[in-house]
Amino acid sequence: MKKLALSLLAVSLVMQICSGCAGSSDKFTVKTKDGQMTATVSGDQQLPPDFPIPKYNNAKVTVFTDTKQGNDRNRCAMLESGDAPESICQFYKSHLEQNGWTIKNETTSSQLGSFIEAEKGTDRLSISAMKGSGPAATVISLNLTSS
Repeated sequence: MKKLALSLLAVSLVMQICSGCAGSSDKFTVKTKDGQMTATVSGDQQLPPDFPIPKYNNAKVTVFTDTKQGNDRNRCAMLESGDAPESICQFYKSHLEQNGWTIKNETTSSQLGSFIEAEKGTDRLSISAMKGSGPAATVISLNLTSS
């Protein structure tokens, strides 16, 4: 739980620091005695080839972090889309079911958005598609933890 909290804190910090970085691309690595975090921030980028979850077609990747601590690895992608959260989560649910993931939890809120938790082997995945404001009205989070 502590590792997840640290990873989410790191993602939040990266997003706040780089909120004005639209159109630019930056990559940086932070190393500590406990591990390292690499973050790439861009106006639109692709997910790494070894990331097992696809990019939603009508979305752009704004932040990708890769945190390693001991044997644990946490990768988090933040995306933006103009599509409805329900449509986005349906896309991911179909992908997960077709690729051997076990859906552990699925929640939809008409006011907040849609959420999925899934597992495959030692990988744990959480997906959220939350309503926002502006032209990219939905913020998508793909959080993959591997042990």
